[in-house]
Amino acid sequence: MAEEGAAAQTPAEVFLEDFELVGRLGEGSFGCVSKAYHVPSKLTFAIKQIVVDQADDCENIVKEIDLIRGCASSNVVICLGSFFVSPYLHILMEFCEAGSVADIMRLRQKTLVETEIATILQGALHGLSHMHSKRHIHRDIKAGNVLLSKDGTAKLADFGVAGKMTDSNHKRKTFIGTPFWMAPEVIQEVGHDSLADIWSLGILTIEMAEGRPPHSELHPMRAIFKIASDAAPTLADASKWSKELMAFLGLCLVKDPQGRSSAAELLADKFIANAKEPLESLSTAITEAMQTAAELGDVVATKGGTLDGNTNTMLSTLKPKEAEDADKVDLGTMVISKNPDPGTVVIADSVDFGTMVMQGTMVTQGAPAEAATDDDRPAYMKHAEAQDKLEAANAADEPRRDSRANMEALTKNENLDAVKKEIAAMAASVASSK
Repeated sequence: MAEEGAAAQTPAEVFLEDFELVGRLGEGSFGCVSKAYHVPSKLTFAIKQIVVDQADDCENIVKEIDLIRGCASSNVVICLGSFFVSPYLHILMEFCEAGSVADIMRLRQKTLVETEIATILQGALHGLSHMHSKRHIHRDIKAGNVLLSKDGTAKLADFGVAGKMTDSNHKRKTFIGTPFWMAPEVIQEVGHDSLADIWSLGILTIEMAEGRPPHSELHPMRAIFKIASDAAPTLADASKWSKELMAFLGLCLVKDPQGRSSAAELLADKFIANAKEPLESLSTAITEAMQTAAELGDVVATKGGTLDGNTNTMLSTLKPKEAEDADKVDLGTMVISKNPDPGTVVIADSVDFGTMVMQGTMVTQGAPAEAATDDDRPAYMKHAEAQDKLEAANAADEPRRDSRANMEALTKNENLDAVKKEIAAMAASVASSK
């Protein structure tokens, strides 16, 4: 019973009390994601929590929620809805039991074989083909953003930097994404479309095969320069891989985007068309990774329910994210170690592959490297910096908008009853399958 004088709980707060926090799954540039157990349904979900401290954030949040809801595909994570409990906007999503492809490599300490790569790429391409048909661009394809369900189904996740192509503007010019996976046209800001995702898919292929993306040993700014100026990357030792895989990679990693194949075309490629079923191809990798996760006490493997016998509801654990943690990102991307057997991978302590959102000037995460001089920087970076300074000067003259008012408008139409019905339907489906 509420104490006398205490403010009555909102419907969203009451709803959030039904969730018990299992642990933090990860953080990104747009928020943190937690694993949460829904007590009434006995189902586990992923809840993305976002602190809205600027009015502009609302536009990004609306974009992400609308994008996910508009992508009903078995190869895209399901978004059940959103609700606001101060200080967070909560986005309720399905939980993928096997974690990300990056998690699989990290936990097994090895890279993937061709059959596994083909199956994962096939699922990712189905997701991309569906997104692109809706005129959506993901813009952050990488191993950390491809999740796997327990049956091996690959699902695209993390749409915090995704964009939509409108009928009046088929190409976007925002400099955004994760540096090592960026397509050349994104870096050069000459306009990009869905084919930028295909380049990133090619880099993902190399990442799964070799444990890290090309240029990952470099500072992100230097890597960006090389992506824009160097020839398209490829696998270090082509003799280790089939002709079909090399041919597929050649269709993705073409500097001129007009020379790349679309997601729909790549689904018909021999390497992808001959991929094995997810459970057949990935069951061993998933089982090994989940066993290791359980032994290590990894959050992904932790069972739902109370922790250490104590009630740990999502509502009781709410607190603002510390500013000093805002730039910390755990991406789980692997790099090949120098001495162990081929295929062994280790955590890259000195490389930060965090997502970057750049409006002109360069923003990097992790320890800074030597500063680039004006002579080191390509012309497009100098132009972007000048544009950014101009926009910043113009923005300084504008009155600050009320972000709380925008957030209230964002959550005004939230329908908790609809979310509860979605959960009930999922629970019924699980019960019927047992």
